[in-house]
Amino acid sequence: MKIQTVIIGKESNFSSALLKNMEDLIVISARDILKNTFILSVFCNKKINIIFNNFQSATQLNEIVSAEVYVSNSIGVTAKVLDFCKNENIKIQKIIYTSSSSVYGNNILCNVNDELKPMNLH
Repeated sequence: MKIQTVIIGKESNFSSALLKNMEDLIVISARDILKNTFILSVFCNKKINIIFNNFQSATQLNEIVSAEVYVSNSIGVTAKVLDFCKNENIKIQKIIYTSSSSVYGNNILCNVNDELKPMNLH
């Protein structure tokens, strides 16, 4: 049985680059998971690899209007996915957690080929 790779985080340069360079990837929006975790049901009783690339939108990195929403959008999605996988017998083989949004500096129109200008340790 082939192990499916799932990317959580649809709207990012990194996810787009992975889609262009790897085969058989499935990309799921973190927003969709927050609305309905059961979209992951297609992986029940299967083995998957997960790439979490959903920390925070590049356009919202420095905007913390609500700490609760900020954490929910970043860490909360990861927790929901892991809980769902545990409870629904989805066997995770590998997890990669990454975020590329802040490596381009304060550039909301960043492209994966832009010069790297990290603003902070994150």
